[in-house]
Amino acid sequence: MSYLLLVFLSLLMFTASAAERWKINYYFDKPDSAFEMRGIQFPSDQRGFVFGVINSTKEREKAVMLITSNGGAKWTEIPLKENPVALSCIDDSQCWLTTEKGIWKTEESGRDWKKLKKQDGLSAIHFSSAKEGYACGYPKAVWKTTDGGLTWVALPAAKALESNPETSSYDVIAQHEKNLIIVGTSRPKRMDGGLFPDWMEPERASRRRQWPSLSLMLDSRNSGESWTASSASLFGRIQAVVLGDKIGVSLLTFEESFEVASEVLQIDYITGKSANIYRDKNRTITSIYMDQKGMSTIGGTETIGSFRANPTPSKVHILRAQLSKNQTAIWEEMPVDYRAVAHRVIVTGSPSGKLWAATDAGMILEWKN
Repeated sequence: MSYLLLVFLSLLMFTASAAERWKINYYFDKPDSAFEMRGIQFPSDQRGFVFGVINSTKEREKAVMLITSNGGAKWTEIPLKENPVALSCIDDSQCWLTTEKGIWKTEESGRDWKKLKKQDGLSAIHFSSAKEGYACGYPKAVWKTTDGGLTWVALPAAKALESNPETSSYDVIAQHEKNLIIVGTSRPKRMDGGLFPDWMEPERASRRRQWPSLSLMLDSRNSGESWTASSASLFGRIQAVVLGDKIGVSLLTFEESFEVASEVLQIDYITGKSANIYRDKNRTITSIYMDQKGMSTIGGTETIGSFRANPTPSKVHILRAQLSKNQTAIWEEMPVDYRAVAHRVIVTGSPSGKLWAATDAGMILEWKN
């Protein structure tokens, strides 16, 4: 009897785990074309945006945005006039978009975009309200607006740190309540590059040593009224930061020769202490997300062999862990549709906690439970 009960419970657990998985919601499948999805956001449970670039062997490169107004049941393609880089939304109608050539705004849920500023080198944008926002990029620049993006003023604190502007850029903006962080990197110029991409010369790439870079940080505890600027030598590059209630999560990425491709750190931004909470030589983590309850979700791909810069996309992996103040995390591998492959995965969530992901291989994934 106990044996039958054990079998029954095992079947129940298998059925439950099979029901919960990352499933393909959308797949771009057109002949001779590829959709490089660069970002995804769900400012509400029903309204979502995915943006990127479609490359084709028969047509010119095309910048597009996919929009859903019914929780992913249907996606509508909207053409963009410039290649998108980053998106910030304060609700499901007002959003700001940085492109390779400027800043754009929509007040019509992405259906129509108006250009606000012409600017090259932009990498990130963040709005905390309909009036106040920040944008940053290269060379070593941060701008602030207090009128919804109509006018932008350079942030003096961005120039306070000593580094070469020609090798420096600010790339990450994160905010939780009054805590606001802008992160950048100054990297020395390298002269040991080859004539061909790393995947064509893997031995040369594997011999290239990881050099320390200068991490640049602007920290405000009063919503940007005043700033503290600091810098530190760091192996790797801070690729993303997410802030929550007293704790934050950051993603570090490394060059080919380093023993791992990425690390995830938990940060107590009250005390300044940090701890490594995820490090796996068989995974390349490319994005992080944390909900209001401290549940962290990370997305990435499987590392095949010792060489990471493989031109062939690999299996998508998404993991989650409940973070605690003692800076420990037990990660759970979330089941993902076996067809999901990519080089880069971007994970996000809606206000209610519904999880979504987009890949640079043209797939939108949703967590079904």
